[in-house]
Amino acid sequence: MSFLPPIFKGKSWLLVALIAVFIQIGTYAIFEMNAPDSLRIRTEILKALSDQAITPVATLREYRGRIFWEGSCLLLVWGYIMSMIWSIGTLNRCHQTSSIRPVLLAGLAIVMLDLLRLRSVDEHSAIYNNIFATTFDWVSASSLIGPSVAESVWIAIISINLLAVLSGIMLLLAICAAVTEPRRDVDNALDFYLMRDHCLDQSVIIGSLIMLFGMLHMGCWLEWPISILDDSETKKSILGVMSSIYQFWGIAFSVQLLTVYGSATLYWNRRMHEFIAHDQPEVNTKEWLREHGFEFSIRHHAPQFIAIVAPIIAGFSGGGSNLFGSN
Repeated sequence: MSFLPPIFKGKSWLLVALIAVFIQIGTYAIFEMNAPDSLRIRTEILKALSDQAITPVATLREYRGRIFWEGSCLLLVWGYIMSMIWSIGTLNRCHQTSSIRPVLLAGLAIVMLDLLRLRSVDEHSAIYNNIFATTFDWVSASSLIGPSVAESVWIAIISINLLAVLSGIMLLLAICAAVTEPRRDVDNALDFYLMRDHCLDQSVIIGSLIMLFGMLHMGCWLEWPISILDDSETKKSILGVMSSIYQFWGIAFSVQLLTVYGSATLYWNRRMHEFIAHDQPEVNTKEWLREHGFEFSIRHHAPQFIAIVAPIIAGFSGGGSNLFGSN
């Protein structure tokens, strides 16, 4: 493939994986620019929550917020499991026509790096302070929530984070496997390229769904404690902070989808052009590519375009704020 740097010759999947890793690192690095102020914001929010009188109305609001969060957990876990099932099926299909062992080894390395990143998150981290610790500190200290519920919440959050790491990396591995080179004994090379292209198209839709479910869960988690506050400028300001976090990750998720799916699809389309031109001279290249959706068109790629922009749209829709309202 003359359009790839020599180091990636025969290893196009590695370039896709590196792009995904660098985009993720960049996203976390940008959010962590808020680390110096994140602890102060967390403290201010917890102070506002501790000053709130525990009234029957506040009790009902808390229970409502808890149920919303529990429902979002159920949806997110289901999404992660379905995503992993699809990824395993795709890896299995790709294994039948390509060698994917290097892809799996790279995936193991990425899993280890991600787990190390999670372990290193502490009170000096903006992600820890602004996404995890504010709500969990309130859950642990609130008289509205018993110790057994707080323990269950801890287990649920740890389990969801582990599932997030595994499902996200497995989806990335499935995308990488879809752009591996075919073995020489592949019977119908055109069908091979077409099947792999369908896998890429499905991957961006599945990725978008689990990201949307993750955003819903994040919104419910962030605003669960805020639901007990009486209407005030303080509550409005806190909801504004939560909404900005939600919007940031909506943009980040869309950027991740665009770069990973875009790079993989761009490579695969170029690879398809090259293959037909050199190995299938009897095929009308332009007509075949157009007929099978390898050329960009609204008709063929509308679902993928919607999937890519969906997290941004969800981020600016207000997220969890719309669930809790002002009651």
